[in-house]
Amino acid sequence: MSNEALYIVIALLAAFASLMAYMLFTKKAPEDNQPITDTTDPFALYLGNAVCGAVVLDASLKIAQINTVLCEYLGLTPAAVIGTLFSKHIASADQAIWQELTAHSDASGSTAQIALLTANNKQIQGKLSLQAIPANQELLVTFENQHQLLQYATEIEYRKTHDELTGLNNRKALEAYLNKTFESQSLFSKPIAMIYINVDQLKVVNDTCGHIAGDELLKQLVHILKNTDVTYDYLARVGGDEFALIKEDATIEQAEEVAEIIRSTVEDISFSWDDKNFRQSLSIGVALSSPRLCTITEIIGAADAACEQAKVAGKNRVHVHKDTRAASEDSRHQMRWVSRIQQAFIEDRFELFFQPIVALHHSDQYVHYELLIRYRDENNRFVSPNAFLPAAEKYGLSTQIDLWVLTTALDFLASNPEHTYKLQCCSINLSAHSLSSHQTRSAIAQLIIGCGFPPEKVCFEITETSAIKNLDEATAFIEEMKLIGCRFALDDFGTGFSSLGYLKSLNVDYLKIDGAFIRNIVHDKIDHAMVTAVASIGKEMNIATIAEFVENEEIKSTLSQMAVDYGQGFGFAKPMPLNDAVAYYNK
Repeated sequence: MSNEALYIVIALLAAFASLMAYMLFTKKAPEDNQPITDTTDPFALYLGNAVCGAVVLDASLKIAQINTVLCEYLGLTPAAVIGTLFSKHIASADQAIWQELTAHSDASGSTAQIALLTANNKQIQGKLSLQAIPANQELLVTFENQHQLLQYATEIEYRKTHDELTGLNNRKALEAYLNKTFESQSLFSKPIAMIYINVDQLKVVNDTCGHIAGDELLKQLVHILKNTDVTYDYLARVGGDEFALIKEDATIEQAEEVAEIIRSTVEDISFSWDDKNFRQSLSIGVALSSPRLCTITEIIGAADAACEQAKVAGKNRVHVHKDTRAASEDSRHQMRWVSRIQQAFIEDRFELFFQPIVALHHSDQYVHYELLIRYRDENNRFVSPNAFLPAAEKYGLSTQIDLWVLTTALDFLASNPEHTYKLQCCSINLSAHSLSSHQTRSAIAQLIIGCGFPPEKVCFEITETSAIKNLDEATAFIEEMKLIGCRFALDDFGTGFSSLGYLKSLNVDYLKIDGAFIRNIVHDKIDHAMVTAVASIGKEMNIATIAEFVENEEIKSTLSQMAVDYGQGFGFAKPMPLNDAVAYYNK
């Protein structure tokens, strides 16, 4: 948007402020020569912060009320101007314009360019507008300071492309810069290096000392980035804890050297706050433009992916993106799945399977299972969700799948009341996107409220990774749905590096111990000790534990001698079509 367009928008806002003022002035008059801003009135509060100045003139065109903005323009107090002729504050050269504006009884709606005279005899150019207040036989006059409007327009334009905290360019500005740079590239141009930086310890600082401390850490890191002895062409803040640095005409060796210098420089510093010290580190991804990375989305995505690899590998390191055919083919494979998923909803190609969850320490009939989605291909073969869920997650289709699963499951349970009566728990998986989407969470709550059977029979499974990534949303959603009656399971427990710390924040009913600890539990002492520890923690917190991937009799026998409550896996039963569940549990 150009400055001229911004000026028009701000002028319209100023006109709106005039309307607010009109509404205000017809309510009540101020007392004791006070400005017309009244913090208890929303219209007055708006006007007090508006771009335009405003006065109310009585029948003799003397100032009856004035707002703070116009007082500041004139450099006078309300007491100094109230009761004076408004014409006294108009430049002599424009007196004739004022006389012409007010000469007629139908002056309402008139406008003119005019100069006001300040206390120190300076002139302020602006637009004057008149509006009659018939109820009080008064006149509302608003004044738009054009110089200030242009300043506002410039400031808004700046804020559109800059990060408020650090003053750096933002992601939008980065994309514009890259777009311009790519347009100027030729076949003989050297590559553009994208260096993607993640601040490893920002969340720790925020959680320990608060966001003010985190903001200060970011400002200190920006100072270091600006003053590090490396050369680059562009620096931007692209996320809460992420920065991007561009080096044009670079080789991979040059880009990696820049990244390593930045990483090692930050590694040597410690951030201090309230007598607490935090060693700092950066995870950095590097990507170079190429025939396969020749768009903004591709190069940012590649550098971001490389940065993620640096974090996964242990943080505080530099990882260079490998531009391989395999990566490109994987992306094309996922795009093909996007089309197939969308078509599957139309052609009804998704089906629900169930896999029993079995009580390990009592023989009473226990009806508990997890629902699993399958895709039925053109040859009527069922495809595992591992094939299509990554594409659904990446391209925003996972919430649609989650709602389909929930709706289909609730329809099945409502259609089989005898089975549902015996059912202890039906577990339904939710994706990270559903946890972070307010709209999807609201839809889930409405579906459960209207399900027609006790909500405690429904258990939502969320992975440990998605819960930690969306901790605030996950915590709020769990509490909201528990008030309705639903239960929750934390899936793949043990995969996160800080599981126990976050567990205290999540009010769950089940811990599903990740299969990585179960597969070798018979022969691996460490796995055995880990499962024993999780089971013990579950008992202390009154959270039931479920062992996943129970695939043979040896594992079943080992688990039965431990404090794990339930088991799930091929050793008990393979997933079966949901329509077979009634017959299965009637055996």
